[in-house]
Amino acid sequence: MLERVARAPRDMPIVSLVMWQPENEPPRLAAVGCGQRPLRLKAAKRYLQEQLTPEAITRAAQATATHPGDFRGDAAYRAQMTAVLTRRVLG
Repeated sequence: MLERVARAPRDMPIVSLVMWQPENEPPRLAAVGCGQRPLRLKAAKRYLQEQLTPEAITRAAQATATHPGDFRGDAAYRAQMTAVLTRRVLG
């Protein structure tokens, strides 16, 4: 499952989040735009494995957002969008 947020549908994403599940393994999460480079959301993955609430998983993903911000979105906006997109991929 892939979710993204951008200024326009054809624009480069500000934040993107993907969740995938390899065969016979727990789900994994990765994000682009919430850090200086693409990153795996390992804390959120751990919460997924422990089957905690979606709110706990969302908070863990949001806490990993360390992007300093730029003209497309400041640090707070990127952290909030990481939370929103995490909720979306969790369904």
